[in-house]
Amino acid sequence: MLKNFWYACEFSAAVTTKPKQVRILNQKLVFYRNAKGQLIALQDRCPHRGAALSLGWVKDDCIHCPYHAWKFQADGKCINIPANQPGIPIPKNARVDSYPIQEKYGLSGYFMETYQKNSVRQSHLCQNLKTQVYRKFSLNTN
Repeated sequence: MLKNFWYACEFSAAVTTKPKQVRILNQKLVFYRNAKGQLIALQDRCPHRGAALSLGWVKDDCIHCPYHAWKFQADGKCINIPANQPGIPIPKNARVDSYPIQEKYGLSGYFMETYQKNSVRQSHLCQNLKTQVYRKFSLNTN
């Protein structure tokens, strides 16, 4: 997988408030929408026991792990561990990777990055596209 590039990976209409696993180039992500309809993309793996977050549920704009109900914000930070006793802090490494995501022309695209999380480039493709053109083509790869 090339880093620092945008990848179109799912139709926007296919992503709802129910978590959905999206696999792109052997990378498992979970997509879901918050109450405002914003698209969220996280690594689809709970750091606790490795369960797929896409099998969990979304409540209060957070995704919950199906295994032990750990609760993760849209930025990937764990904000609740139900089994913890009161006063026990949540470990700093209790988080999942979050990815920048854009929706354009009915598609969801995510940005696989290597560094500079706060300075993601905007997609330069199709910025000024006014007319969408579709064309069928065949490609022989043999």
